[in-house]
Amino acid sequence: MSNENCPSFDNPPVIETALSIQFDELSNFKTTHFGMFYETVKDRFPIVVDKSRLAPVKEYFPRIPQMQGIRFRSNEGGPERVWYKEPDNGSKMLQLQPDRYVFNWCRKDLEEYPRYETYLPVCLEEFKSFSDWAVKNDLGEIKPNLCEVTYINRLYTKEGENLSDFFGTVFTGLEWKTSDGWLRQPPRMLHSIEYL
Repeated sequence: MSNENCPSFDNPPVIETALSIQFDELSNFKTTHFGMFYETVKDRFPIVVDKSRLAPVKEYFPRIPQMQGIRFRSNEGGPERVWYKEPDNGSKMLQLQPDRYVFNWCRKDLEEYPRYETYLPVCLEEFKSFSDWAVKNDLGEIKPNLCEVTYINRLYTKEGENLSDFFGTVFTGLEWKTSDGWLRQPPRMLHSIEYL
C-alpha cells in the first residue's frame, strides 16, 4: 500500500507513537548492560526510568483471537526494561529490554505530530546503533521477529455527552444490550472512568 492511499489529517489527535522492534531474547543480557547502553545515549537521553518488562507478542496464522494468560512475576533481579528519555522539554524516548527496542514520540504542549515518515528513519538509525552496540558487547546479533506501530490518540466527549454514548460513537456497532435484563446496562465501569 502506498502512502498516497492512506488518510492524512491536518491536526490528528495523536499524543504518542511507538515504533517497536521485538527480537529473539539476548540470553547474555544482564542488568549492567542497561547502564553500559546508557553511556552511549546519555548525551541525547539523559533521564532513566526503570519499568516492568513488556510481555512478548506472538502472532499466529491464520489469526485466531486469543486472550493473553495471566502472568505473575517478582521484582527480583533488577529492572527488566528501561526508559531513556530526553530532558523534560523533549518528546522522544527509547525503551530497552532484553528482547525489545522501542522508539517513542510523546506530544509536548502544542508540538506538531512529526509524522511516520519523519520519525521512522530516526528510529531505524537509533536501532542500528543499538544493534552494533549489542554485537560489540558480545550480546550477539539482533534477530527481529516482530515490528509494531502504535498510535495513541486522545479523544474528547462532546459537551453534555455521557461516556457510554461516547464509546458507542468511537467504537461503531457497540451496543449495550442484554438478553434478559439481568445485568445493568451500560456497565457500571463506564460511569466510573475519569476523564484525563
